[in-house]
Amino acid sequence: MRNFFAALLVVSIASSIFAGGKSKLLQKSPGDIFSAKLTGSGLLVVNETTAELIDIRGTGVTQHYGNLPQISGNQRMVFSSSGSYAMILTFKGAGDYYQAERAEIVSTRDGTFIRSFENPGFNDALISDDGKVVVGIFRNINTAENSQLLFYYQNNQLLKKVSLPIITEAKLGYLGGVVGVISGAKGLVFFSYDGTQIAEFGRCQSFDFTNNIQLAELPSVTSCVYADGNKIGFYSQYKGDIKWEKSFGDEIIREVTLQSVAGNFLAMSKHHLYFIKGATGELMWSHSVEPPMSLTSCDISGGADTYIAWGWEIDEGRKAHPFERHTKGGYSMGIREYGRSKFIVQSEDLSYSAWNIYTPKVEFQRFGLLIQTMDEVRFLNIKTR
Repeated sequence: MRNFFAALLVVSIASSIFAGGKSKLLQKSPGDIFSAKLTGSGLLVVNETTAELIDIRGTGVTQHYGNLPQISGNQRMVFSSSGSYAMILTFKGAGDYYQAERAEIVSTRDGTFIRSFENPGFNDALISDDGKVVVGIFRNINTAENSQLLFYYQNNQLLKKVSLPIITEAKLGYLGGVVGVISGAKGLVFFSYDGTQIAEFGRCQSFDFTNNIQLAELPSVTSCVYADGNKIGFYSQYKGDIKWEKSFGDEIIREVTLQSVAGNFLAMSKHHLYFIKGATGELMWSHSVEPPMSLTSCDISGGADTYIAWGWEIDEGRKAHPFERHTKGGYSMGIREYGRSKFIVQSEDLSYSAWNIYTPKVEFQRFGLLIQTMDEVRFLNIKTR
């Protein structure tokens, strides 16, 4: 999320990892934060059924700003990756017959209505950052194997409906040109924005990819990293076709994330973090933690210098009170300056009242690192060259 608003954070957030600085608290809501992202309008904080846009450009005063609509218990919001658009899903029924009867897209900047879908046939959705592409996801509760993707473009025209086995994860590429889906035994499949299947990579539990952005032509997957158990695969068309698969460690890979179009990537298991060269599969750097510590999230960024961040938590064990077993964790960030082989690592401890295996969650923004727990949203400013 590289945008002008992020530049304004530099004025008010003075801490730097090079100077041994700590992160700055942006928002606090104990046990209630589902996700957070910086947008061109402010900090978007998403709760279970609500969301708010917060102005954090001032000097210590948090102001609620924007015009996000209030939603009720039978509604849910989903967002485009940059947070520019929100879709409000209104559900009817209960149990096995829970389905969406209306889907409405609004701008998160000012709450402006964009368009709506009546009885859309989907109960989840992905929205492109320009608001033009919508991929509806229908997860069939009664017969999971009969799930569907519904491809819409710009004027709510249904371009195609594709039947799939169980849909466990779906990601929309840049400007919605490509959607990747993990679909049961079928594995990882990619479609263009009009529903045309363009690639298939087999069994998978985690993936990340980049795609070209020319919607006038058939979009393609430019680079893709995917994991099946402890096996990692990489594919790229950026500078000639590259494809390889190999195993890393003994643990299941929980998360993979790409650095650039044809670049390197991170792979994370419960206790191991791998920095891998995409073109060859060479392990360039690794980091491990020992129980009771485990890894929760990771991200990678950088140009001349390389930045790697990871979240971690401590399991106090069954002897601890249930409300105190998972209340300690933190994040770490490593910097490898251009021309050097070693990473300089800095960490910060965090405490919180609620937990899941994905928090603390780390995500690089322009000029810094966003750190989110279910209690807090924090930001660490980074001085880049």
